[in-house]
Amino acid sequence: MQIKPQNKVLPIFLLLLVLPGCVGLNDLNIGTRINMNGSGTRVIDFGLDKKIVASIEKEGKKKLEDRIRERVPTDSNIKISQKSNFKYYKITTRFKKVNEIPDLLRKLLKNNGGADITLRFQDKIFAVSYDLEEELNLKQEPLSEILPKSFQTPPDSLKVKYWITLPGEIRETNGLPTTANTAVWQLKAGKTYKIRAKSLYIRWWLVALTGIAFLLIVGLSGVLLINRKGAMDKTI
Repeated sequence: MQIKPQNKVLPIFLLLLVLPGCVGLNDLNIGTRINMNGSGTRVIDFGLDKKIVASIEKEGKKKLEDRIRERVPTDSNIKISQKSNFKYYKITTRFKKVNEIPDLLRKLLKNNGGADITLRFQDKIFAVSYDLEEELNLKQEPLSEILPKSFQTPPDSLKVKYWITLPGEIRETNGLPTTANTAVWQLKAGKTYKIRAKSLYIRWWLVALTGIAFLLIVGLSGVLLINRKGAMDKTI
């Protein structure tokens, strides 16, 4: 007996929930990397079982990567890799300011109203401080703009790894610091989170250069003082 297209949704939906490594479980990673001038990149990567990818492409009559390219900025970089029975997609998009992050890559997280992400940084000559705040709204399906509706998972079944990388060293955060400049949040979909990370970038080269210049000035002043004193002694 031939199965009607709409009846294929249930077995595929169940498959999303039980297969390890699927986007419905632990393989949804979203991150923001900030450069020294406030620009940066937003990265989204996820993995899907190859059988699910094949089903999505059969239903949509196009490759999943083509579907993704239609929904992200044209200058986005999409990398595809395969491991065992899974296919992984990594979407990277550059931005000049955090509030210029493409709508799709913000819609995945932001709340409906208000500023969802802000970055404040102060240049204090010898050091630059960065303060990033973001509201992550995971009450909706994070991949709703990429996957067909029939292949989306219930929001409360998703686990999301979110990370932020800032210049310098992170001094304060409500996440888990994993390296000197990166913090990570392990989030569960179906909730709204407020995250924050502060870092300090010290221009050690400028500190060292200033120190060297100070020592040179002190040394030169000492030499001039000694020479002047010697000249005065000779006149006496």
